[in-house]
Amino acid sequence: MNRKVSLGVTISLIAVAVAITAILTMTFSQNLFNSLLSTTGTSRTELSEIESYVQANYYKSVDGLDTQPYLSAAYIESIGDKYAVYYTAEKYAEKQLKESGYITGIGIDYTEDESGYIRITAIDEESDAYMAGSLTVGDIIVKIDDTDVLAAGYENASQLLTGTEGESVRITIRREGVDTELQFVKKKSEVKSVSHKMLSGYIGYIKISEFNMTTSGQVRDAVERLIADGANQIIFDVRNCSDGIIEAAEESLNYILPQGSWATATFKDGHTQVIAKTDDTYSQDVPMAVIVNENTSYAAELFAVVMRDSGKASLVGTNTAGVGVIKHTQQMSTGSAVTITVATYETKKTPCFDGVGLKPSFEVKLSKEEQESLAFLDENSDPQLKKAIDIVDTTL
Repeated sequence: MNRKVSLGVTISLIAVAVAITAILTMTFSQNLFNSLLSTTGTSRTELSEIESYVQANYYKSVDGLDTQPYLSAAYIESIGDKYAVYYTAEKYAEKQLKESGYITGIGIDYTEDESGYIRITAIDEESDAYMAGSLTVGDIIVKIDDTDVLAAGYENASQLLTGTEGESVRITIRREGVDTELQFVKKKSEVKSVSHKMLSGYIGYIKISEFNMTTSGQVRDAVERLIADGANQIIFDVRNCSDGIIEAAEESLNYILPQGSWATATFKDGHTQVIAKTDDTYSQDVPMAVIVNENTSYAAELFAVVMRDSGKASLVGTNTAGVGVIKHTQQMSTGSAVTITVATYETKKTPCFDGVGLKPSFEVKLSKEEQESLAFLDENSDPQLKKAIDIVDTTL
């Protein structure tokens, strides 16, 4: 679903971008210091004094030191926007790759195990690993090539599972105390951000793990397949679904809800814009519920609040994170980028919930043990899912 941005929005965003670019792309010079950290009554800034002192007294050389990223990050941190982020060119490239909905890897989802190693949580059914049957959900990755996961740390080690398409990687998995080394070739594939299955009683279950550029198409496919298979109720699960792309949530809603304008954003200059609008192409006329928790945020919160306020679904679970704003990311001429908050939003029934979150109509908490093993719970052992099933059954 394509949406056009109004001229006012475009102009305001361009203005913001130009202003920030002018600040962040200045050289590390006296003029920059004076513009940001000027000291009243003196011709030198505090930062200039620090620079002079360090250059004269620090026992190591600081010649050629690139301070620009640190200064830019400090400026963004100083503006008071709790959602603002500065990205180096490298980090911004990683962000773009993640949001694209494609990844180069071996076709697995994973998380950090309590042991510090990498635990496999899902395997792409189209991957070589799935076809060969060599990996199983729950397997622990203890070594990647010659790198011990525990020694390198989860973040550093997990990066070795991605990289260049066609590149080979050896992983050592631990299953029931036995270590086995396997070799795979990294391939580019669409991130499976949506999974679905049919529960007993023809209840369709759709899990959304993130909202990226390919999510809406996967939501459409999941809904269509479940309805075609006879689903007469649908449960959406957006627990632990955080950040993401607002537009992806909007487009996903278009495959579920009837025609309508569901949420409105208010920008700095006071103008407003509809940010969740659906057409009459799709509309699912079945009982629905959305499961949320404290890690449901941003795009997933927009999805949840619109589903609820449209009258099409009930919310089940625990209070959401409360990121009820619109963020915009602007790339700088250097390749770096900044994300800032550009608007708040509300629906016709729910005022801006930023910092407050969404309170489910049916509050169901999980124990610490249930939260830690959430990926392995099912309709018989997941209290929140069981409650959602009860609700859609009652509504039918």
